[in-house]
Amino acid sequence: MRTPAKAQRTAAPPATPRWLTISMVATILAVSEDTVYTMIREGRLPAVRIRDVRGAALRINEADLGRLLSESYVTYPNWDGSEIRGRR
Repeated sequence: MRTPAKAQRTAAPPATPRWLTISMVATILAVSEDTVYTMIREGRLPAVRIRDVRGAALRINEADLGRLLSESYVTYPNWDGSEIRGRR
């Protein structure tokens, strides 16, 4: 009687990063594109510049956007905002 072959375990392939446009990020955050550009310029949101024959475009990694959002959660213990500490 033959024993069944061991199931081969393979590691899952690494996830391919998803790149978002300025417009997509603005829509997700419900802000203007100018606000997204400001966040990039101030260093709060990392972006990459992609150059091609038509010029250049900025892209934001979806994971970086998620990290920005997870680090930006605030609680409102006092409605007057006295307990809120801004994070840059």
